[in-house]
Amino acid sequence: MISHLALSSDEDRLQQLRHWLLFAVSALAIAGAFALLAVLTRTPAVQLLHSAEGLHRAIAGHVTFSLLVWLLAFETVLWILAAAPARRSTRSSWSLALAVIGSGLLIVAVLSGRGAAVLTDYVSVVVDPLFFAGLAIVALGVGLVAWSAVASVSGRRTLLQHGMQSAAVIGVLALAACSVALLRLGAAGRLHGDFVFFQSLFWMTGHLLQFVNVVAMVSAWYLLLGIGFGVEVRDGRLPRLAFTGYVILAGLLFVSTLPLDPRALPANLRLSVLMGIAAALPTLVHVGAVMRAIARRPRGWSSPEGAALLCSVTLFVGGIALGLARAQTGSSMWIPAHYHAVVVGGVTMAFMGLTHGLLVRTGKIAWPRLATLQPWLYGVGMLLVVVGMNWAGGEGAPRKTFDPALGAAAARWVTPMNVMGVGGVIAVLGGAIFVVNALLSLATATDREDADATVVPINTALLRSRIR
Repeated sequence: MISHLALSSDEDRLQQLRHWLLFAVSALAIAGAFALLAVLTRTPAVQLLHSAEGLHRAIAGHVTFSLLVWLLAFETVLWILAAAPARRSTRSSWSLALAVIGSGLLIVAVLSGRGAAVLTDYVSVVVDPLFFAGLAIVALGVGLVAWSAVASVSGRRTLLQHGMQSAAVIGVLALAACSVALLRLGAAGRLHGDFVFFQSLFWMTGHLLQFVNVVAMVSAWYLLLGIGFGVEVRDGRLPRLAFTGYVILAGLLFVSTLPLDPRALPANLRLSVLMGIAAALPTLVHVGAVMRAIARRPRGWSSPEGAALLCSVTLFVGGIALGLARAQTGSSMWIPAHYHAVVVGGVTMAFMGLTHGLLVRTGKIAWPRLATLQPWLYGVGMLLVVVGMNWAGGEGAPRKTFDPALGAAAARWVTPMNVMGVGGVIAVLGGAIFVVNALLSLATATDREDADATVVPINTALLRSRIR
């Protein structure tokens, strides 16, 4: 028997969904603005900002809103979708208010000029109490919704519920990893511009958050298969085991690092590679299932959701391959090429496509034709960014450096860095179209009284399949 997740019959969840979508898209817009500043500053033909401090603050703002706030906000949308229908409560409103307040504090901290920007991997920071307060408040707001969604599910679970419950468990592990590192590093009086301290503090947490992002991305893939390609992926044993595998592998890696000094973790190259392999292995199961499903309906790529799915899978798999191929080559521009392909490309592309699908099914889309073009713009732009970064890294271009023209060797970096700049502009254009289209769609959505006649239930195997 087929059951539907009919948002039109669940007013509370529909309103939560729209509000958190609005917050998520706004966070992505802020991330894009910071990204454009950073990309045009590192583009030799432009060099928009004229100080290293300005570049570092722009990068810190971009990383915070693209790799944390935007992703966590959209993952909250997935937790809302996975939640069992419940009576209306004020918890979601308070959670969203906390997330908005925390984000405001983050913006003030980045733009205020107070404190140093410390560009650690995964979680770049501005050493200002406002920044740390903002991070904590955003995490609290998201955590409340995740807890409510997980706690609301009883009995048999759908595949989406199983996936997002797995993401919530790994999120708890990430919080525990940060707490353990904070205690072991002896943080009293240490919150200053100490790169080693913050790199050690967030290293394990950052890796575990990538597990959360990947689980959420895979959940979005299955939704996009149903929406964009009309393919029903039956809940089999392999997808179920793959979702469970993320939790087991993340837990084993976390436990294995407990006896180690947090300061030694960032330099442990073998452990870094192992982290990447652990996240990639279960994903290969899902990639296989998705690609087999796409092969049955190859014309689905003409829809925005289908195009986003194809671009997401391509960028993600390419980023994983790049990371494995260049893991032994030291630190250079190939590293941001890797995570821009995996997270900024693969994960974000999946979330963008699902946003479009949700907007169509909970109201209307403002610019349907631009929505069809947008995934290709963003996908091609990110591909050029990744190619340019990796090419420059192969020529020895350093990461996070204000002036790319450093000595005679810099002549080899100019062309690939300009390729990155062109790709960055195209990707930002695609991102801007997505943001404006989504915001206009949310702003002009039909009233609830009229929406009941127009809302299309989200009907995919991911939402209705049961795990037995």
